[in-house]
Amino acid sequence: MGSRPWLPRCGGDGGWGRCWVGELLVTGPLLGLLDVAPQLPAVPAFLLVALSLALAIGVAIVGRIAFRSYVQAMVPPGLLARVNATLRVVAWSGAPVGAFLGGTVTQLIWVRWLIALVAGAAMLLFVVFAVGSETKRI
Repeated sequence: MGSRPWLPRCGGDGGWGRCWVGELLVTGPLLGLLDVAPQLPAVPAFLLVALSLALAIGVAIVGRIAFRSYVQAMVPPGLLARVNATLRVVAWSGAPVGAFLGGTVTQLIWVRWLIALVAGAAMLLFVVFAVGSETKRI
């Protein structure tokens, strides 16, 4: 394997938590650029959206791989299937609830305000999680 200075080392001394925080710090601003695209001409807007989404999705995939690797490294083999099933149920059960709440709230307020409200709440939760979480010790 060649040297990849752009890809952080996760696990061991590299720290899983640092990889997850790095993923959030990279994907957030990249997805935030999508709000700028409507003010640009067509070709630069397309390029901005394509590049931003490609980078954000790529970084998110690396983050998911790091998370799954952490789970497999920390959970005993006899419990691994149950833990993975529980993680999937929790992750996928939020989608219909979020869709229902998002659809309901967009009927009350403008979509851009909803996006700004959710982004602000997500950043607030991120700060609370980053300050008070056990992830720093992982």
